[in-house]
Amino acid sequence: MPRDNWGYFKVPGPWPTSENGPQKLHSHRSWGSVNLRRLTSAWYQREITIPEAWEGRRITIYAKYVNSHATVYLDGTMVGTIAYPDGEVDITRGCEAGRTHVLSMRVLALPLKSVIMSYSQTNEGKLRTGNVSRRGLTGDIHLISTPAEERIDEVKIDPSVRKWQVTFDTAMR
Repeated sequence: MPRDNWGYFKVPGPWPTSENGPQKLHSHRSWGSVNLRRLTSAWYQREITIPEAWEGRRITIYAKYVNSHATVYLDGTMVGTIAYPDGEVDITRGCEAGRTHVLSMRVLALPLKSVIMSYSQTNEGKLRTGNVSRRGLTGDIHLISTPAEERIDEVKIDPSVRKWQVTFDTAMR
């Protein structure tokens, strides 16, 4: 995790592809002539304060649109991962109500396929390198508090027209 030489730009938003793009990138002077179009990973960091009223509650970070994979750290300790398109990481064990913590995320921009077939101006396909056009944290990030008691955490609905039935598979936490 980087300790210094941080730049900044507004989240949510795709990684700027230049310093003069639609969203202003404030780069650190040590970056020199980094080619932002070729960037495949970036770090995000922010201080968060857990409200005192959240004592004894479950606390999570929810990322609405991650493109493509984020590793989440709280105070320098890895607490979970979020994969495209969205996800939630429980940070309850690592945080304390009424205290300020450092939330960091390393986001990798991973194409769904490393090589894709492109049919751009002819009916003959050409192989192209896969890429991710809107990279980074492009959706809202939420700090969420919920009661700590048991809950249904995952639900899978499996409909079958052939059998005329619907099966529900759930996980309890």
